[in-house]
Amino acid sequence: QQQGTAPSGQRHTRSTHGVPGQPPLAELWLLHGAGHAWSGGSAAGSYTDPRGVDASAEMLRFFLAQPRRGG
Repeated sequence: QQQGTAPSGQRHTRSTHGVPGQPPLAELWLLHGAGHAWSGGSAAGSYTDPRGVDASAEMLRFFLAQPRRGG
C-alpha cells in the first residue's frame, strides 16, 4: 500500500496486486473524502472533482505499463 496526497491536498491510498517483480495486475485506489464524481476532472464538467487524483492519467499509466502479449 502507498499513501499519497494529490497536489490539491486530497489524500489517497493505492494498493497493487500481482506477482512480485512484474507490473501489477490490478490497482485499487481509495480516495479519502471524495464524493461521487470523476476524480481529477475539469471544473467545467459535470460530476467531476478537479481537486482529486487525475483518474484518467492513472488509468493510462497503468494500462501502458502492461506487457504486450501475442503476435
